[in-house]
Amino acid sequence: MKYFSISIFNRGLGDNIMAYRYYKSLSVHGKTNNNYSLIYVKSDLELEMSKLLNLENIHFKKIGYSPRLTILYSIKPLIDKVIFLLDILFFKKTKYLIFLDSSKNKLVKLISFFYKKSFIIGSSKFFANIFDKNIILDENLHLSDSLTHFLPPEVNIVYKLNIRNNFSYIVSENNFENYLVFAPGSGELEKHKRWPALYYSKLADLLIKTDIKIIIIGSINEKILINNILKNTSNQNIQVYIPKNLIDSLVIFKYSKLVLGGDSGNLHLASIVNDNILAIWGPTNKYKTSPKTKNIKFIDLKLSCSPCYNKYRTGCGNNICLKNILPNFVFDNILQILK
Repeated sequence: MKYFSISIFNRGLGDNIMAYRYYKSLSVHGKTNNNYSLIYVKSDLELEMSKLLNLENIHFKKIGYSPRLTILYSIKPLIDKVIFLLDILFFKKTKYLIFLDSSKNKLVKLISFFYKKSFIIGSSKFFANIFDKNIILDENLHLSDSLTHFLPPEVNIVYKLNIRNNFSYIVSENNFENYLVFAPGSGELEKHKRWPALYYSKLADLLIKTDIKIIIIGSINEKILINNILKNTSNQNIQVYIPKNLIDSLVIFKYSKLVLGGDSGNLHLASIVNDNILAIWGPTNKYKTSPKTKNIKFIDLKLSCSPCYNKYRTGCGNNICLKNILPNFVFDNILQILK
């Protein structure tokens, strides 16, 4: 099968949510012109998200990724990556090949070699000679807008869209009432984006004086983080929730009075169904990677060294941009939102 376009987007859940306009634009074009696009996403999680978006004329496949940094849990993702390479190198044809995340990816040269008849789009000073169209991006432009620059020239950008419409069917089946959500996690390689676990514990202590319940949400890979929060707080009105799928997470987020967290996939997921987002921001650029929702409120120190994510992808070693945001200050912000 020859596709209209093949996109490679090896990024996390939050980035894939921000890619909704890009995906939707390809979907509408495909439906109008009777063609199909293929998008390779990072892992099963992003694959699950793509199915929930109900996008016509787009096929999604995974590249392969494991957040558990052990040999045992790296075997399947390694197999997935081999399957991805065999699939894209030998079994696919396309008019456009699009690298949505290509700044330093070593596979760009290899994959491009097999697509000499395709028009190749990307953004990288390292591979500018490979791309037929090399895009120079504004670092302060939100990712949802930046990605539209990668669309093939005949594709019209869909401006009027609301991702929330895809999830209006979500209804709570649990007994949780009057609660807020802590979403303390982040990617395993991006722990520097997390507000300190001890601060969540101290914040939970401060919330004892209110009658609100706390639900701490996280993946199975974040159990240690969650346990560290629990062991350092006296608050007994806390429940841990490890969702089985994204719908479970969306239900919890939708009926929460407020969702608190840092730059993470969970915060972006919460923004789909809840406007009351309190975002604790540090090393990343909030103008580029924050959830797009009306009532989001940021807590950030606006330090001269921040944002530094492009320079220190795995952290600077001393993330004072988050360490210096104290629990009392966050507590005061929560009270202002809830009043």
